[in-house]
Amino acid sequence: ALVLYAQENSLCEWGTVSDWQALYRIEGVGQNISGCPTEDGFIRHAFLSVGNLGPDAISSTMIPTVYTVCGVVLCTIVFAAFQNLRITEVKADARTVSPNDFAALVRNLPRTATDERAIAEFFREHAVSGQLTEIVKVVIGWDAEEFRAKIKEIRELQARLKELSPGSEEHKQIGVRIKAITDQLGSVASADKASKLRSSGVVVVVFRHQSDMLACVRKWGSVQARWLYREAEDCSCFPSGDRLC
Repeated sequence: ALVLYAQENSLCEWGTVSDWQALYRIEGVGQNISGCPTEDGFIRHAFLSVGNLGPDAISSTMIPTVYTVCGVVLCTIVFAAFQNLRITEVKADARTVSPNDFAALVRNLPRTATDERAIAEFFREHAVSGQLTEIVKVVIGWDAEEFRAKIKEIRELQARLKELSPGSEEHKQIGVRIKAITDQLGSVASADKASKLRSSGVVVVVFRHQSDMLACVRKWGSVQARWLYREAEDCSCFPSGDRLC
């Protein structure tokens, strides 16, 4: 529609000369025209929108057809671009090695699960069925809620420190206090203090082999494991490896 409007005397596309003469009389313009009016002589530029379908309104099938074709072409282009992006990501991932190729993020563990060795032993025995899986490291996400007050105190002390001269006694005392709090925060995950902390329920399990990590994700991320609390199995009526039952 916009292409037709942009052409010289394009309003002829919407009707014959007699149609436009009748429309002028209905609008009360009070003049006879000898030909099709131009856009500047009849319709203002402000009306050149996709909602303006001309004097024939929607009686013509050309405009809806053009809109439909353009919509299909646009969706096809977007879909093709998205698939190309996915293919590029797969190719880039196949040629590079990143930490997430060997690590799995585990959520909803008990908040009292604070022993890295116990968690590692569990995944060594149960990560993949029928084998003992080699676990490199378990990283626990600690719940630092009880230490937020200390972190806030450090920020307040640092702000106060900027207002003091380096040689003053108060400056030295604040520096000692900041160091003491920092050391306390840095030692919260030590073996003798881990039992006193609470876990956030999120841990990162690092596997020795990527194949073990993928097998673990397939096992514990299945619908059966998530909702039925059991391991997925192959159905006899489907090819081997379907894991639908």
